[in-house]
Amino acid sequence: MAIPAADSHICVTPASASDLQAVRDIDQAAFAQADWWAGDLWAEMLKNAGSRVFVASKARTAAAHSVPGVDSMDAAAEAVAAPVGFIAFERSGKLMKLGVAPAARQQGVGRVLLAAALQVLQEGEFKKFALAVSLHVEPTNASALRLYTAHGFKKDGVVNDYYGLRRPALRLLLER
Repeated sequence: MAIPAADSHICVTPASASDLQAVRDIDQAAFAQADWWAGDLWAEMLKNAGSRVFVASKARTAAAHSVPGVDSMDAAAEAVAAPVGFIAFERSGKLMKLGVAPAARQQGVGRVLLAAALQVLQEGEFKKFALAVSLHVEPTNASALRLYTAHGFKKDGVVNDYYGLRRPALRLLLER
């Protein structure tokens, strides 16, 4: 089932095993090698009932926008191109990772992915688990900081060496 997207040219769907290679490719294109997730971790995120991975694709046709009541991915899969972004999150409210392919940046992909994850965490199946939504971001990642603050996230602290030696993270929090 496709998730409603504010932008009709972007389709967000739950990731499947067939998306894993595209997700790995985006991860490697979007992040430094030290920050890549191992392939097994992606597969485990898909299997874990307490986590979700969504992918965003550019629509090939207008029909690719959310199709209410679609039970299989077949109709949506035929109408969209390969994934250009992903978001991984846990039912506890922790946004684990958001990545957008370099060629698809500044086109609303990250915004639509974040909105879809927040919808599940704040209104959907994980609502009872997530009292707040949190994430970590590199202080130098200006575009990510703009995205998160535009959605209401506030700085909650700094975690030294989060991304490795002398690579701190800002902890951002979105309270209900």
